Amino acid sequence: MTKPTPPPFTPFVRPREIESIRNDTRASLVNDDEFMPVSAANEEEEEEEEDAYLDDDDNDEALPDDEYEYDPHGAFIIRTGEDWQHDDREIPESAMLFGEFWHQNELCILFADTNVGKSVLAVQIADSISRGQSIGHLQMDAPAVPVLYFDFELSDQQFRRRYSSPAEGKHPFTKNFCRATLNPFSDKQNRFKTYEEFINNEIENALLAYKAKVLIIDNITCLRYGTQSAAGAQNLMQYLQNIKLRYQISILVLAHTPKRNTTKPLSRNDLQGSKMLINFADSAFAIGESQQSPGLRYLKQIKQRNNAEVYGAANICTGAIAKPGNFLHFQFGSQGYETDHLTPYTEQYRKNTQTRIAQLNQQGQTIRQIAAHLGLAPTTVFRTLKRLEGCADEAGCADMQMRDEKINERPDVQVRKSAPGLILSLSKDDVRKGPDNVHVPTNQGCIMEDAERKGPEDPIPQPNAPTLTPPPSSDTSMHITGNNFGLYKQYQKELALLKADERANERRRKKAAKAEGT
Repeated sequence: MTKPTPPPFTPFVRPREIESIRNDTRASLVNDDEFMPVSAANEEEEEEEEDAYLDDDDNDEALPDDEYEYDPHGAFIIRTGEDWQHDDREIPESAMLFGEFWHQNELCILFADTNVGKSVLAVQIADSISRGQSIGHLQMDAPAVPVLYFDFELSDQQFRRRYSSPAEGKHPFTKNFCRATLNPFSDKQNRFKTYEEFINNEIENALLAYKAKVLIIDNITCLRYGTQSAAGAQNLMQYLQNIKLRYQISILVLAHTPKRNTTKPLSRNDLQGSKMLINFADSAFAIGESQQSPGLRYLKQIKQRNNAEVYGAANICTGAIAKPGNFLHFQFGSQGYETDHLTPYTEQYRKNTQTRIAQLNQQGQTIRQIAAHLGLAPTTVFRTLKRLEGCADEAGCADMQMRDEKINERPDVQVRKSAPGLILSLSKDDVRKGPDNVHVPTNQGCIMEDAERKGPEDPIPQPNAPTLTPPPSSDTSMHITGNNFGLYKQYQKELALLKADERANERRRKKAAKAEGT
């Protein structure tokens, strides 16, 4: 059975009448003659004038420098600094849409881990803007405006379940709130070269059709711009900034966070994807989970341009998700310190981490899988497993486990086998390890990458650093060269502190046992 041939690609060309209607609508939204797009008729007149100018023999010579003027319809609006200062146009105050977190005419990013409540908060913000009402103590200065919410996450059934109840029925959304989902039966995508062009065109059409002044996208990964790369993230943010300025709208984009260490505070580095995302954003805030009170969430400002930081690490806004009636929403309470809601790095935390590592190891997960699951460094997992297993030769165990994983996961690695052991060649100027009777050439590397070579037994070398030769063990010799020698000393100190904690715990146990005996 032969597959049906796909329809041929036909580029999408918008009719002149439709383009004229779009331009007129843009002009009515912006209400500023200077930023009005050129109509189709004006474009034809300009083309005719340009052709006549090019055909005129008298204009073949270049114009003098003092007679050349920049095209007012070009890519830039250029004025002198004095003209910008004496602009008679009134600059409106940037009203608050969601307290100090999001202001009018801003491109804002809201990011959090999965299943924390990003969509719940986004719908709550959209509903409040469509009504012109504040959310608790978070101020709302702007009047009620149409909101267009692009929902790429929830199904229709999930959305109805969240905003309805058997006792009170359905939540009464206003006509200013419009929710958009993907149409699986649309065939317009074949008219565009890429999916991104198709979605961009449909977003602008929806903005014009519903005259929305607020755009919320849930979430950014569904736009398929490849936000992990700098180029893809930059193209996406530039496009959003362009439609923000063109239509004078406010945009809120939802994003995820990668696996993170809950002992550290939220920062801009916790936004998943390229750094270009937050670089091009006007503002950003995040939702964090309290590790001390289950079910409690907190909001924290990450970036702001229109005002000073209000809800920083020393003044986070706490709240919880509740559904007392037919509307799932956040109930915000008091402020507090972010450190009060982080996981304290204590002896109990270390024991819990060791227990979790042991459980995942018994399930058959590899060291890298355990490290990625718990947000730890692979060498931390190595050392923990060796302590739990009572491995006497920690360096040998780490070396063998890393070799096994590298062989399975790196088929492109050059493998050289000898009688006593196995040597892997990865890079130059690296840690060289091997049995005493095996010669490792200077152009051979160790089996671990830079991010994984941690700890006193697996040092990270520094460029131009002096060669250090630790006391060789009975069966294995190790030579340290290359870069990052400073980190080698740092991990030595960390191991010394760890051993000091173990000795202190042992003294406490002996003291407690002695007290019980007396």
